Amino acid sequence: IASGTTIFLYTDGLNEAEDMVHAQFNIQRVHELSEKLLAEGKNEPETIITHMSDAVRDFVGGAEQSDDMTMLAIRFLGNKEEKEIRNKGEKK
Repeated sequence: IASGTTIFLYTDGLNEAEDMVHAQFNIQRVHELSEKLLAEGKNEPETIITHMSDAVRDFVGGAEQSDDMTMLAIRFLGNKEEKEIRNKGEKK
């Protein structure tokens, strides 16, 4: 994994969230929003969670939550060796 990579993990409660007529948020919406955020450079973990939460909340509207939902976004900052190499390059 490259330094700076953000990984977004979620349970099926996200893509299976239902609106008032039982239509699901679905995996396509998750992918589309993820791609949009990436294209806009909005790949900070907190930003991804906020935008995804807002999107699913807007989608379901007043429907009762039918499943639990968990989202986790993490960013890999690199390992010790990568940081040492970067720091040496910055000192030149």
